[in-house]
Amino acid sequence: MLEIKIKKILKNMIPELLGLTFMVFLMPFAFVLFVFSLRFVETVSFNSFVKGVAAGDVNLIPLGVLVAVLIFFLKEILEFNKRKLERRRKIRACKNLLSNELRLNLWVHNKFVDIISNIKNEKHLEAKFLYLKRGIDDCILTEVEGKSTFGCPIPMVHDKFHEKLIVNIAEVDGHLFGLTQASYDGLVLLEHIRKGLIDGLCAEKNNEQFYPHDIRDSGFLDYALDELDEVYKSMNSLYFECAGKELTESKLR
Repeated sequence: MLEIKIKKILKNMIPELLGLTFMVFLMPFAFVLFVFSLRFVETVSFNSFVKGVAAGDVNLIPLGVLVAVLIFFLKEILEFNKRKLERRRKIRACKNLLSNELRLNLWVHNKFVDIISNIKNEKHLEAKFLYLKRGIDDCILTEVEGKSTFGCPIPMVHDKFHEKLIVNIAEVDGHLFGLTQASYDGLVLLEHIRKGLIDGLCAEKNNEQFYPHDIRDSGFLDYALDELDEVYKSMNSLYFECAGKELTESKLR
């Protein structure tokens, strides 16, 4: 990760270094051009040129064309710098939004790990699924005689900004787009795990014929824990690119 961070710092510094180098070489050239202009104005040829213009003997069309070309190039340079700054602001905004969403999904990821690990390890408890009136999906572990011992909400996956920004990111930064695509695929898998968890907990209630009524017998729990590791890796790679550090701090809302 240290090597990646160094490469990222160098990548961000390259435009500034090139700009500084260009400025260092441009200043002496500008000074020489300024001194040359002063000397040229004092020459006999320049005085003759001015008199010719005043008398109407000199055609200024070529000079006008030259000025127009110079203005065109100056305008293009200014537009290029403007687009470059806009691109940087857009990338910075996208990174901030994605970072925030990744922290929200880290909380979801960690909660899934806790729920699945509890179901897997507490084999003497019965796992059930509840849908509360307030619209929150809940997982609950109970003792055989019915006493509640563990319960927690099954959180929703957040993918709004991944889905909304991915096209814009593809237009401005290919590397960031690749990481965002991988992270988005991870969130799709995270939602798949959520749905599979609920389906497994509801198997007995729904009287499923081809699915074990105890989710521990389905093989889903081991599968989900393995896939959750891959989900975190994809999210962490994108977060490191956006925030410059590991994804370790979750966010509830």
